[in-house]
Amino acid sequence: MSAYFEPSLRNLMPNPSSMTGMDQATKLFCEAVSSGRRIAILGDYDVDGATSTATLLRYLRLIGTTDAIFHIPQRLTEGYGPNIPAVESLYEQGARLLMIVDSGTTAFGPIERAVELGMDVIVLDHHEPPSDGILPPAVIVNPKRSEDDGTLSYLCTAGLAMMFLVSVNRYLRAENFFDERGVSEPVLQNLMGLTALGTVADLVPLVGLNRAFVTLGLTRMSSIPGIQALSDARQETEFSAKTCGFVFGPCINAGGRISDTRQGSQLLSTDDIDEAKSIAERLVALNNERKDMQTAMTDACIDSLSKTELSDVIVVHNEEWHPGVVGLVASRILDQFDRSAVVIGAGGKGSGRAVGGFNIGQAFMSAVEKGLLLKGGGHAAAGGLTLQPGMLDAFVRHMNEAAEGCERPPATVDVAWSIRDLSLDVVEGFEYMAPFGMGNEKPRIAIVDGIIQNVRILKEAHISGFLVLPDGSARVKFILFYAVGTPLGEAICNAEGNFADMMGHVSPNTYNGVTSVQLVPTDVMIGGKATASS
Repeated sequence: MSAYFEPSLRNLMPNPSSMTGMDQATKLFCEAVSSGRRIAILGDYDVDGATSTATLLRYLRLIGTTDAIFHIPQRLTEGYGPNIPAVESLYEQGARLLMIVDSGTTAFGPIERAVELGMDVIVLDHHEPPSDGILPPAVIVNPKRSEDDGTLSYLCTAGLAMMFLVSVNRYLRAENFFDERGVSEPVLQNLMGLTALGTVADLVPLVGLNRAFVTLGLTRMSSIPGIQALSDARQETEFSAKTCGFVFGPCINAGGRISDTRQGSQLLSTDDIDEAKSIAERLVALNNERKDMQTAMTDACIDSLSKTELSDVIVVHNEEWHPGVVGLVASRILDQFDRSAVVIGAGGKGSGRAVGGFNIGQAFMSAVEKGLLLKGGGHAAAGGLTLQPGMLDAFVRHMNEAAEGCERPPATVDVAWSIRDLSLDVVEGFEYMAPFGMGNEKPRIAIVDGIIQNVRILKEAHISGFLVLPDGSARVKFILFYAVGTPLGEAICNAEGNFADMMGHVSPNTYNGVTSVQLVPTDVMIGGKATASS
């Protein structure tokens, strides 16, 4: 129980050597540092990739290695993961140790080229290895490898990079590196603000070691100049799992989605306050641009789909749409129509989001096998693809055939309460369970036997109202964000004056200096019309 409420690295940190390849990767890395061989980091353009890249760059500077270089593939021109031209460019810049982070487990061609050039290659990654178990010719540290026991498979690369540095610190200490070089041993906790940001933003389960990384890292985020600059640019003073996922993460991702993918890693690795401020302001502006782009695409989709008969899996394609935003639009379409959605943009690059019970990543992979997609994969809830030209109609048929017979799992709750039992003290007590996220979701509460009253539309997008006891002795406010026109929103708007049970998440909400309980519904069961005698 104490490991949950008071997670600590001392109690939860495993021996890094327990992971396949960790000792070999550590030795290779430390020998490169000691001999002065130039190190290149090839990262990814999402938050996990940016934080992992920055963590390694910052560590190298702390131990006196200032000539390390990095490369982040440009989404539109290079695509995801390592590529041969990038490897060749890093070699030409003098790199002899290539570290690939947040990708690389299946990058056979680029890694084979690096080895051919004479480079050593280390991969730190958490993505699925090939099903046949055959890996590229590199030192690969991946908790999902079949040789490992799977106990750390919940780590993202930001967490994996931190475990790697624990191993590196231990190795260099044993070799008297710090004393001989006259440098202080890095305090790894000071880098854990990056670990926390990457872990939350990558939506990995906040359990075990991840929970300790985030709990400790949130308190140290302001020590990273780039995160502090982003906080200032957004005028956000709170460092929490919520702000990591909904404030800082989207800004860092914005560069990778619609602009120069290097900006996130540059922001998080720089110690120059002016540079950090400049990049942060640019990323905030890009995120605002991304929001406008997303809104326009979403509105166009909803307007078009509202006039057609919808299939189980909605597929929309427009070559004018930016592929860096299609996943976000797919999420909004799912919310709007309560159906799985695939949105495909320029170059046939698309993304999908699925309702419960339908494995969209598996459907994409089978579409690749049938020749309908050039690339495709993912997991149950989300996936990415590249459409084979001329195969849109066949792909639509395939997706709907794959969804036939899928049954949604029943909604479950952690506790059901009457409105009068839902006190502010109880709700505030839930905060002891934070940080919340994947694998440690906020408690799902059912509020029963209330009457829906005072339903209002806010800013033409949101819906608010109250659930009130029949005798009027207690009530709780509810709010649904971006719910106008959605099945859930319409059901609630049409149920004014009806009895209802609502399922959702509750939290304290302060407005005009008064704090009260607020419910964000995720489902509702409408009952009969209330009468005056109710």
